[in-house]
Formats: sequence, structure tokens, C-alpha cells
Amino acid sequence: MIVIKRLIFDLDNTLIKWKPEYLNALNRALTENNYHIDPNIINELFHSYEENYNYYDQEVLLNYINSKLDDEITPKVLDDFLEYIGYMSDSDQEVIDTLEYLKDKYEMVVLTRWFGKPQSKRLETAGILNYFQEVVGGDEIMKPHPDAFKLAMGGRKPSECVVIGDTYDVDLIPAQNLGIKPIFANFKDLNNPNNYQTIKSFKELKDIL
Repeated sequence: MIVIKRLIFDLDNTLIKWKPEYLNALNRALTENNYHIDPNIINELFHSYEENYNYYDQEVLLNYINSKLDDEITPKVLDDFLEYIGYMSDSDQEVIDTLEYLKDKYEMVVLTRWFGKPQSKRLETAGILNYFQEVVGGDEIMKPHPDAFKLAMGGRKPSECVVIGDTYDVDLIPAQNLGIKPIFANFKDLNNPNNYQTIKSFKELKDIL
């Protein structure tokens, strides 16, 4: 009999809804440091960085961004942005109630592609950081690299773990490839061609775990 011992949660759009204020925080960091750069350009460079690297490093990221820009940004812009986004989250009572229900039954960790420190701060701002044993960030190793999931497993067997996430290629498929059960956090009512077990609201985890 397989006994589930560890739950591995994606963060953005699973535990915390992604907010459009993210770009406002980036624009604030740029403006306060006297740069007139469209934040959408920097945001696109974050995405392309993830396609070219397996981990997040501030110096490497800054050099990558500046290699693509005409006007180089300073380390302070990135420092300020990472600080500001730590407050980009809201408390969600449904999430809190569900995590309260799950906390005594399972080990719970967060696996995120982004830097671990600001993501931990966002979890704290949302009032849920205390429910997790650890936050595995992209500055250690980024999803969908298999080693990111192995690190989040914390020594548990794949069959003892469940991954809950909202993205096929970043969360669900790589988890399944390792033998970890995936649960699709389909809060946007997307297609589910692989027929993953699905939740349409966070509280449904109480019914299946």
C-alpha cells in the first residue's frame, strides 16, 4: 500500500494568485532608480532567462538582462524589485483552512522557479509560510529540472509524494515522469488532455488527500 507523506506545492496561481501588481513593482524599481524602461521588456527577459539557465542567480540574471538592453540597469534595481514583490500577495481564507486541515497529515513544502527569499516573504505576507517545512527556490535549481523535484522530495520516495501545480510543462509532466503523483490545480478551467486528477478550487484537496 502506497502512503502519501509529502505534498509539494507550486506557488504562483496555486497557493497565491498571480497579481498584475507584479509589473507595477518592477516599474517602481525601475522608476525610483531613474530608468525609463518598459517593465514588460524586463519581464520577457526573465522568461527567456528561464529557458537558458537551470537556476536563478542575481549576478548572472543581471548580466543576462544587461546583455539584452541598451541601457544597463544596476544591481539595486533587481534588489528593490525582489523586495517589493515580497508583498505581492493576499491572505486567502480557503487556502489557510485547507492547509490547516492538511498540516497534521503530511509534510508540506513549496517548490517555485523564482528566488526563494522573496517567495518566502510572499508566503509570509499571505499568512501561510508557517505551514511549510521549506521553500525550494529557483536559486537552488529551477523547475522543470528533475533535480528540483528530487530536492523538494526531501529524501522521500516519488510514490510517497504528490505535486500540486497549475502548469503542465513545469509542474505536472516532470513530476509524473519521476513517478510523483500530479494534481492539476485547474483554477482557470483549462483543458486537461492528460486527464490528470484535478481540483477546481483549493479546498477540494480536503476531499482527495
